Amino acid sequence: MEPIGTVTGINPITPYEFYVRLNVEDGKPSHILQIDEIVQAEYEYKRFGRLRIYGVVVEATCRWDQSDITGYKEEIISSGGMVGIPIYLAKVSTTRIMRYSNGEWIEDEVPVPPPAGTPIIPVKGDETDISLGFDKLKEKGKALPIGVLMNQHVAYLDTDYILGNNGAHINVSGLSGVAAKTSYTTFLIYSMLNSTTIPKELAYSRFIIFNVKGEGLLFLDRWNREWKERERKQDEDFQKWCRMFDSMELKPGVFQNVEFYAPIKKENKPDVNYRVDGAVKGFGWDALDVVTLGLIEFLFDPHELSDNVNIQLTVSALSEILERNYFSMKIEILKKLKNSSKKEEEEKKGEKVHIGYDIDGLSDDQKVRAYLRATGYEPARYLEEHGVPPSIDALANLLKDPRIKEELKEEEIIDKTIAAVYRRIKAAQKLDIGKVWVELDRDLFTSPSKYEEPSYHINWDRKGGITVIDISKLRHRAQIFVVGSILKQVLQKKEAGLVKEPIFIYLDELNKYAPRSGGGPLGDVFRDIAERGRSFKIILIGAEQTASEVDYRVVTQASTTVVGRQKLAELKKDEYAHLVGAQKDKAAHLVQGEVIVDQPFLRVPLLVKFPLTPWSTREDAETSERSESFDDFT
Repeated sequence: MEPIGTVTGINPITPYEFYVRLNVEDGKPSHILQIDEIVQAEYEYKRFGRLRIYGVVVEATCRWDQSDITGYKEEIISSGGMVGIPIYLAKVSTTRIMRYSNGEWIEDEVPVPPPAGTPIIPVKGDETDISLGFDKLKEKGKALPIGVLMNQHVAYLDTDYILGNNGAHINVSGLSGVAAKTSYTTFLIYSMLNSTTIPKELAYSRFIIFNVKGEGLLFLDRWNREWKERERKQDEDFQKWCRMFDSMELKPGVFQNVEFYAPIKKENKPDVNYRVDGAVKGFGWDALDVVTLGLIEFLFDPHELSDNVNIQLTVSALSEILERNYFSMKIEILKKLKNSSKKEEEEKKGEKVHIGYDIDGLSDDQKVRAYLRATGYEPARYLEEHGVPPSIDALANLLKDPRIKEELKEEEIIDKTIAAVYRRIKAAQKLDIGKVWVELDRDLFTSPSKYEEPSYHINWDRKGGITVIDISKLRHRAQIFVVGSILKQVLQKKEAGLVKEPIFIYLDELNKYAPRSGGGPLGDVFRDIAERGRSFKIILIGAEQTASEVDYRVVTQASTTVVGRQKLAELKKDEYAHLVGAQKDKAAHLVQGEVIVDQPFLRVPLLVKFPLTPWSTREDAETSERSESFDDFT
């Protein structure tokens, strides 16, 4: 291939960055380089032998080849009264250096610059894989397809930087409505579940998705109306999207193995307006969940808990008291159940009570529930008698109990602070906590013949399963409670070794839950997941409009960073320092279907294009067609 230019010494040349001066014919380049194009050069040093360097164009400029050019001189040049030579330059960031040895090119990071005058040629076809290191990923079976590059070649990510082997977590930022954060994130999830070029454990992962706006993500198992309309027309865009899927070896379709959950309304039905076909289940947490998971702290304003030491101390002490009361009650019950079996009976208040089934295989918490059911006790009343509030109302009233107040005063907590916490609990009820704290009721327990989880528990622990939890209609305080409760459950299961496969958690508007300052107990949970979640294979996929508003310890732990269209003012923040050359300007002008993706193994962030999603991500964009196959695409 004919050279299109040379490495120029007009600007400093380093092993990691150099400029290309393009060959010019009749005042114009014979081949103009554009940003994101890939080039290569070969050169030789006696010490190292033949070397080959690859790089991505990150800036493209044109100027007169004079240092003292003025508007006056430019006018004379334009009118032909003076000779002026335009010079076209392309700034290149190095992606890979290779050395020729024993008849083949091997990767060898030789940190020497290409000499000035070295010919440059563009990279074409399959050599794209070599230039960006994708060939190594494919060999190891760790290449996750994430879209296509400008040259229509497939772009990949290294799953080692997703699954926690070398790093973990994904962060996606961009303007709402134009950055396609949700579309691209769900596309990544679809690729993880369906790609054949990645570790099989990804297909067995659990994906927990919080729906924070509208009801769009409650339709992931439905076809996108626009996709179907374009399919009927077989227009140019549809053909392009199909070619993208084909090149990535992915089959267009909708999500399978999805379960949807929404808060419970008064009629004991899920609170949904659009997805009313029975696919959505109601969810909530009962008193045992609240106490055993330590969820009391999520009832309060996280900023106040961070700033007000007295409130923080009271909440912490109250949580410990409730936990102590619960375990005292449990110990009492377990003593009574110690010798229980199918044929054994025990007496309670002079009446014979038969447990009705073998309890040996049950956990302690299941035994407690079994006992409450079998002994005929009203669960709510029984818990309240033992100092465990069955409802948020009961929790507030507990603060008026002289015994509880005395215990709090032993922690040097004054009446004024106790009264303040009481008011905040009552306020939390009005802020939708009452919708997600389900009151204990006998009918909420399943038949004692075979223990099952309560119907309002969220069943997210399914291999290869996607669980969508709708929190869009809840006020922020209740949203914090739901997100915090799920994260604590995930951490608890992982720390106990009950789930071996990765668990992915996708949350949009991350800045609301892990803000740059404050954040309270939920912020602590996010920092914990960000900093040590990779060791448990808990992977956070966070999205937000502005990464600069997210907790610094959370956003900087993301090994994979995705930037959609963004405002230039935001792009000047430190969180976007990884964008090189003109990529910040490019990020301000990205269009739908374009993102810039950065990962440690990629020496340079890459512009990636992705197809329209066949599945629906908006409630007004779905069709009634569900999960039929799509075999006849070109």
